[in-house]
Amino acid sequence: MRRLLADAYYFAYVKAGGRLPREKLFNDFLIVACASVHGIDIVISEDNATLASELSLLAYQKVNHEQKLYFPQFIKYEEFKHLIRTSFPNPVINSSDKFGIFLGIFYIFPRVNFCFSLHNLLKESLIYKSFVIESDA
Repeated sequence: MRRLLADAYYFAYVKAGGRLPREKLFNDFLIVACASVHGIDIVISEDNATLASELSLLAYQKVNHEQKLYFPQFIKYEEFKHLIRTSFPNPVINSSDKFGIFLGIFYIFPRVNFCFSLHNLLKESLIYKSFVIESDA
C-alpha cells in the first residue's frame, strides 16, 4: 500500500511539473505515504528541496484527497521546538537539551503521532528511512 501510494505521489509530482528522478524522491515519498496511511499528524522536515517542496506538497494533497487519506501537517524543526516550548511551562521542555525536548513530546502530546524527517541529520535520516522501507516490506 505505501509503495503504491509513494508511486502515486511521484506520478502526481511529475504531472505537476516536477523533474527530479524517482530515485531521489522515492524514500521521501515513502515517509509521507507512511505518515498518511497511519494517520500521523505532523511531519517535521527541513528538506525543502524534495520532501517538502511546493510540487511535492501539491502531489501529496492531490493523491491523499483522491484516496481519502489523512494529510499530515508539515512544519520546520524550529517551529516544532517553539510549539513544544510554548505549550507548557516545563523546565525540562524549555531547556536547550534536545533529548529533553524529545521526551517532552510524549508529555505534551500523548495522543498525537509524529513523523520526524530530519534530512539534514544524516544518521537519523538513514535510520528513519531504513525503518520505513523495512516496515513496508
